[in-house]
Amino acid sequence: SGILTKGCHNPPCAGSSKAQAGGWGTGTVHLAEERVKNFQTILIALDAGGEEALLRALIKYFVDRQDIMDGQVLRSQTPLGQLYPSYRYQLPDFLAALTYISDVGIGGRKFYTGEPRVAEGVRYGLVNAVMFLAQAYKEAIQYDACDENNWELVNDRFPISNSCGQLGMNYQDMHCRDDEAFMECPLRTDMEQVALTNALWFQAPGPLKCGPRSKFPTTGFWDYDAGRE
Repeated sequence: SGILTKGCHNPPCAGSSKAQAGGWGTGTVHLAEERVKNFQTILIALDAGGEEALLRALIKYFVDRQDIMDGQVLRSQTPLGQLYPSYRYQLPDFLAALTYISDVGIGGRKFYTGEPRVAEGVRYGLVNAVMFLAQAYKEAIQYDACDENNWELVNDRFPISNSCGQLGMNYQDMHCRDDEAFMECPLRTDMEQVALTNALWFQAPGPLKCGPRSKFPTTGFWDYDAGRE
């Protein structure tokens, strides 16, 4: 290669010795600028050093550790603290979501997968993914639910009105920050909605639901002894 030999195909060549540059030529690389452009063109075509390469490396990291993910990370727990493999949170689903939010993004923002110009830059993306999983475990994986559960007891009962807010909050009055206002939906007093998931323990409260006051003027509570409202 002209890059290695610098025009010297039978070392040692004039101007060099084995002690200097291994006896190879010491001149300039032939067509160096063109070689650099060709290298960049091929690198981009193969996507060997960009964000997609980081995403591939990130996905491979988790795929190579599927047993650890299934056995130690994607695990939910019963109210008694017993751990079991999550029914709802599976590694293929996580990787599919990771691919989407990294490639397409949400609200004009994409998932951070690392630094393409730093050696082993995927490690930065890995830290971000682990932080995401830690937050997901706290909010959802440990409960094996993607919607909020009816979990707050009031006078030893689970009020149906917990759909309107738990821990003293009123969800109807909550607003996004200015920089996240694009995610806020306008209030619809006629809306009816039922959550898709709820806690899985025996006779746990059903999915949270909401509706207009004209249809639900009063609400009761969940009877966990009978397993119904």
